[in-house]
Order: sequence, then structure tokens, then C-alpha cells
Amino acid sequence: VLVEYPREGLYSVGFVTGDVGPSLQPELEEKLLSVFIPTAPNPTTGWYTLVPESSVKDLDISVEDAFRTIISAGIVNPDEKNNTTNPTFSKLFSQLRASTNTSS
Repeated sequence: VLVEYPREGLYSVGFVTGDVGPSLQPELEEKLLSVFIPTAPNPTTGWYTLVPESSVKDLDISVEDAFRTIISAGIVNPDEKNNTTNPTFSKLFSQLRASTNTSS
């Protein structure tokens, strides 16, 4: 899912881990979801947050694609199925390699 986190105008990919029971949302009108937001490039760490269900946007990508995007810090894009690296990153890497070879 996509959630607005860590502040307004910034978005993070997260994983809904479950519904929040009444003991964690007393007197709140809106249903909350448990969402884990992993960090890049190590998705075993991250933030657990309670998000209003209306603030969660479903993404049309697989869990595998979401993890690839997170682990690569956005270099791997789920919309580029045939190209596993970002073309801009590849171009910059090639330019860096060429400049290193000419300066040696």
C-alpha cells in the first residue's frame, strides 16, 4: 500500500499487517490498519504505524515488486518489467565509469 509518511506530501510503500482491534483505537470513529513501513535497503527494519483505512492507497504491484523497489532504494521500478535497472542510474554509472577510465 501507499501511505503518506513520514509527513504530508511524502509517501512510503508499506504492508498492511492486519486490522487494529478496539483496544488500540479506543473512541476513534475511523477504522485503523496496522501498516509496516520497511526501510531501504534493509527491509527487516522499519516502522510500525496505525493508519486510518481511508488514508491507505492500494498499489497494483506484487509484494515481490514492492520489496525489489524498497531493497534497491527505487532503482528497480515495478513498471519497467524488461529493464531491471533505472535507465538514468545506468547512464550515470556508465558516465562515471568512463570518466574514471580516462583519468587513470
